[in-house]
Amino acid sequence: MVVKGYYPSMSLGFGILLAAGSILAGIGMTAFGAVVMTGQPTLMFGLKWLGAAGIASGIVALFSGGLSMTGSCRESPIAMNTATAIAIVALLVGGGVAGYAVMLGKGLPEASRKTWYTLKMPQKRELEKKYACCGFTTVEERTPTCKPEHPCEKKVVAELAGRLKIMVILAAVVVGMQVGVIFCTCCMGQKIQSQQSRKAAKDIEKGERKVRKREKRAAKREAKSEKERQKGYKEAELASLKASASKSKSKT
Repeated sequence: MVVKGYYPSMSLGFGILLAAGSILAGIGMTAFGAVVMTGQPTLMFGLKWLGAAGIASGIVALFSGGLSMTGSCRESPIAMNTATAIAIVALLVGGGVAGYAVMLGKGLPEASRKTWYTLKMPQKRELEKKYACCGFTTVEERTPTCKPEHPCEKKVVAELAGRLKIMVILAAVVVGMQVGVIFCTCCMGQKIQSQQSRKAAKDIEKGERKVRKREKRAAKREAKSEKERQKGYKEAELASLKASASKSKSKT
């Protein structure tokens, strides 16, 4: 396999693998971000923005991986530089998502209790029905029609904590992939530019050799023409001398 003059190299293969990993990580982050953004009870407990940030991070990672793979296969410095810039953005967004998810996880029980008291009655009933529980911290907080005799806090907090944990893991994977993409795109970009510079230098040298050959051939043709002219002059002069001699003989 040869890709536009490249022989298979470890850097090219590693770059393509990292680009593919970035694409897969972006797909995973986008999909789970959608779950976090729309799934119950995440939306009710104020984590909608976290899902949206996860989706944004995943989409940016997808673009970064796609451009990195395209730049590697097509030897395009422009695609490489663009992929590096997008990977930096994905790195920052993914790091922000991971950091804030960790911070939310630490204060999740208290934040969940505060949010429970802001929910309307239909939302509370929906949660109680889903988790087969009543109230949040205690059963005394249950809705009028609720029958189970245990509170919802443990189940709800456990689910939210699990989602935050998955979000942190996916964000860390995205960040790791972007670091690899940035490293590989920089290395591959330098390699491509170096090869293009060497090729340009060879093309210039080749052009100069052609010019020298043309000049040499032109000089040879000029020398031959001059030699033929000199020969013609000598022949004409010799013919003139012979004609003069014959005239002298005829007079005598």
